[in-house]
Amino acid sequence: MKGGNSLMDWVVKLIFFLMLLPFFVSLGLQVLGIIGQMIAVFLWAILPWLIALFALAVAVAGFAAARILRRRLSPRNRGDCLPPGMPRLRRPREVRRGDGDE
Repeated sequence: MKGGNSLMDWVVKLIFFLMLLPFFVSLGLQVLGIIGQMIAVFLWAILPWLIALFALAVAVAGFAAARILRRRLSPRNRGDCLPPGMPRLRRPREVRRGDGDE
């Protein structure tokens, strides 16, 4: 009876596998938990430094952009700061009639 023997081997292997399955699942979860803790500790230590570094970079870029824009853009209340080579535009004065019927 070779078929019965093969079935019995299959059942023994299944029982053996089912007995060891919780051990391997627990071992895998333990390894993943340790790896997760290591990543969390690394981020806990490094993340504030990264945030500070990026904030400093943003502040430096903002100050540099403000200096460039302040230099390039003329103030709104002064009209005498024209780019070089631009002639001043002279507008004709408004002609007022002495009629008073406007």
